[in-house]
Amino acid sequence: APIFYADRAAGTYQITGTADAGSEILYGKNGESVYAAGDGSFAIQGTLKEQQTSDALYIRAQDSAGNLSAWQSALVARQVQTYTVTVTTDGNGTASADPSTTVAGAGINLSAAPNTGYHFKEWQVIRGNVTIKDDKFTMPDSNVEVKAIFEEDAPSCTYRVHPSP
Repeated sequence: APIFYADRAAGTYQITGTADAGSEILYGKNGESVYAAGDGSFAIQGTLKEQQTSDALYIRAQDSAGNLSAWQSALVARQVQTYTVTVTTDGNGTASADPSTTVAGAGINLSAAPNTGYHFKEWQVIRGNVTIKDDKFTMPDSNVEVKAIFEEDAPSCTYRVHPSP
């Protein structure tokens, strides 16, 4: 695969691949190398710098006869922190968030559908520092829990008008 993920906190990563058994795998700007195992597998270990979010590594193999393969690129990306939106209801309808898992700064759309005899009243923020406007909010850098509150419809009244005698 051309994309590999580094640990979000530590920045450590491992690039794996296959080549001819015993080939020297050349990579990096300083001519680092590893050798492919008997089954052709190899692994390159590395660490992104503290503030670095990604890096591209160019890799090629050299067999025992000195033949070089074409350069291949591998992108290393630091995993991003994702957060979850949990949506509950008071039991008088259904509700959901789209998306329900995302990164900070993403837009979240909420939807609610009342059961028969009820209508949607409001969103209640249970956890998370968000302001919901028009069934939308921006994801903070923490998990969020919201609750859909439904209200019973007013009973319908039927009036009969009796003619006066």
